[in-house]
Amino acid sequence: KIGPDPRNFNQRVSLGRNDLLIRTFLRATYRESKA
Repeated sequence: KIGPDPRNFNQRVSLGRNDLLIRTFLRATYRESKA
């Protein structure tokens, strides 16, 4: 097998995307609760 495992790569990409979504959601919730 040559190169990284595409399944592993896709998993990492989706994990990063979820992290970004969670951060954005937490930021919005934090802003609303502070207001």
